[in-house]
Amino acid sequence: TGNGAGSGNVALMHDFNQAATGVFEVWGAQLNAGTTAQDYLPTTTAPVTIDNPEPTEVIVSSTLTISIEGANDPRMLNFDASDRGVVADLTTRQWSHPIAIVPFGDSVTYGWGPQDDLGIRGDSDGYRSPLWWDFANRHMLIDFIGPDDSSSVRLPDPYHAGYPGERMDELVVHVGDLMEMLSDAAGNGAPAAILLMAGLNDITQEAFPDLTIGQEMRSILDAIAQADPLVHVYVATLTPITAQHANPNMVGDVNTAIISTVTQARAAGLNVSLVPMDNITLADLYDGKHPDEDGYAKMAKNWYDAILATQPSAGGTPGGDAQAIDTTVRNVVGSAFNDLLIGDAGANLLSGGDGNDRLLGGGGVDTLVGGAGYDQFAFEPAAGTITVADFSTDDADALVFLKFPGLTSFAKIAGQVSHAGSSTIIDLHPLGFDVKITLADFTGTIDDSNVWFA
Repeated sequence: TGNGAGSGNVALMHDFNQAATGVFEVWGAQLNAGTTAQDYLPTTTAPVTIDNPEPTEVIVSSTLTISIEGANDPRMLNFDASDRGVVADLTTRQWSHPIAIVPFGDSVTYGWGPQDDLGIRGDSDGYRSPLWWDFANRHMLIDFIGPDDSSSVRLPDPYHAGYPGERMDELVVHVGDLMEMLSDAAGNGAPAAILLMAGLNDITQEAFPDLTIGQEMRSILDAIAQADPLVHVYVATLTPITAQHANPNMVGDVNTAIISTVTQARAAGLNVSLVPMDNITLADLYDGKHPDEDGYAKMAKNWYDAILATQPSAGGTPGGDAQAIDTTVRNVVGSAFNDLLIGDAGANLLSGGDGNDRLLGGGGVDTLVGGAGYDQFAFEPAAGTITVADFSTDDADALVFLKFPGLTSFAKIAGQVSHAGSSTIIDLHPLGFDVKITLADFTGTIDDSNVWFA
């Protein structure tokens, strides 16, 4: 602002998501007197002559670039420039990039369910959703990788490599592309895994699958090892099948071949583990071939145990490379990808950025900012006053109550919901929990569709 006879001031407001160092462009002009009358010199363009102008007002403009340099806030840990998602936990004072996992297989990996029988596609996630939750509820994050996506609303990470109807010999052709995706997502030396479950289609489509499936599986394992020997492959045995689909006895024969193949691969030095699925029975199948919700949950627990048995948690993810978080850090800004940010007992600002994030206040006076994407704002019974700055039903955000004894549905807390001005208040003190949540600038509907319990 200002004119040739005076000076002016420009105020720049710096967003809390940014570091103290930045470059800004301000639209405007600084006109300096030229060498002759009525000549003016803008800061970034050639001299301009204004001589009896028509119309009577001429706007001369330029771009002024201002650089601001300063020290970053030592209380802020900022992952805004990260090329991968992060899990950052202020209680453990550690952060890491999440393990990249490719769920690889047939319709069971896709998560086939009754809705698919009706022609409804895209809402299935099978074992993938309960597996993601098994980790997240224990303050760990995993990153699903794959060329396809399908999921229910509860799974914020829908990617997979599940190919309904394909046999083992057909799946092998996908390995090259999957390994390239995995390399791009995980980075050199980062933790990575493949969950391989296939063979049911071999049983339903071939006369003697037990004679060929071992060699076909070994081809997959060898191709993965050749591309990246550090990727750990978890191979599942097959679940039962009823006579309406194929000879039930063939499952045992094929499983024998799978077990033998994994044993031989391990002896040859391949990075592979067997994951038995023998706790899943016919009672866990909805159609005699595909698991129901309980069956998929059992399957997820089997994967979960197998992964942690060989890749123990470090930095909030299986096999992670834990990095220390300085004790002065109080606030965390996430990446443009899916993040898990966990606060401590102090006052924290957790800002997810882009991606589908889970933010967990750790107690104290916390502010949670989800940013873009559909985010989960999670709470545990630790005493705290939490403000959710941008809860939105349009973004499919959700509130997640973890480990609250007796709270199993929205009906249990509906009486504790009120409104104050333009905000929604959830005060759990009458229920015996020292927790108060404010959904700032939100007066919309919350119910079982966006309030979950685990």
